[in-house]
Amino acid sequence: MTQALHRALLVAAATAGCLALLTCPALAGSYYVTACSPSTSSGLWAAVNTLPTSFTTANNCGGPSGSEVGPLDGSTQGALYAEDTLLSPDMPDGSRAGWTFTAPAGTTIAAISYYRSLSAYGQRDFSAGLVQADGSVLEECRIQVPLGSSIVCSKPNDQGPVTFTGLNTSSLFFGVICRVIFPDGGGCVAGGTIHAGKASMYSARVTLSESSLPALSGLAGPLWGGGVVSGVVPVTFSASDQTGIKQQYVRADPGGVIAAATQTCDSMLAQPCPQLPGGSLSVDTRRVDDDEAEGVRAVADAVRVNAHGARG
Repeated sequence: MTQALHRALLVAAATAGCLALLTCPALAGSYYVTACSPSTSSGLWAAVNTLPTSFTTANNCGGPSGSEVGPLDGSTQGALYAEDTLLSPDMPDGSRAGWTFTAPAGTTIAAISYYRSLSAYGQRDFSAGLVQADGSVLEECRIQVPLGSSIVCSKPNDQGPVTFTGLNTSSLFFGVICRVIFPDGGGCVAGGTIHAGKASMYSARVTLSESSLPALSGLAGPLWGGGVVSGVVPVTFSASDQTGIKQQYVRADPGGVIAAATQTCDSMLAQPCPQLPGGSLSVDTRRVDDDEAEGVRAVADAVRVNAHGARG
């Protein structure tokens, strides 16, 4: 390494504000989690059934459908699903069955894209669909009024994603619900021979928004020591984030990234990426030339060590 770059590095090391923690501008603040087919996992979706005598829920993810888009016939193959049991007792107002996605601590749900099939029959107080934490409906299949109109509602799976963006909610519920909203509706009676409501979700991708930044500490290595440094040298550090650490890199401004590494993440987990208590990157000092070093020294910002959470 040249003497000019060595001087620039010493300036950066002596100025705490120069060791900046940045996030990726394109993806800063959000990451996504997935669930169901072709995997057999329900991911962060948890089964809910307030009236087991009248409802059923099940995980058929990864079934014979063999694809995240699901079958065309509206069946439960390859799906997280909920439905009424046909000869069940009547259902009280507010009863429900299905699957709930709860945003992990420190995050909110910003969007969802999913493949699904919804149907309802015979009862205007019974519906199938997707509901936010405050009870507001994103999508619903309910028999329409007035009386005498169709007694069937169907929103089939056309194998295209249904997407909702611009959300700001702590949870989502997908399934069937009894909500008595029509005085003459008769409530939610037993299903007889046809389901009063049925909801099947074949796969889902939920986008979570996170406001906190990764924490970086314990910066060490020859770049922060005395003397001229040359060749390939290590930079060590510790990085943590609520969603784990996906990527780490060392950057020489304005020369760009000079060392980087990426960890493997699992998009079905609440913390999709592992933490990084003992991070280490090998920096080839020959990648920063004299001109870059002089420019860096002028702004006292020679080296930045960065950590991206899952959102980056």
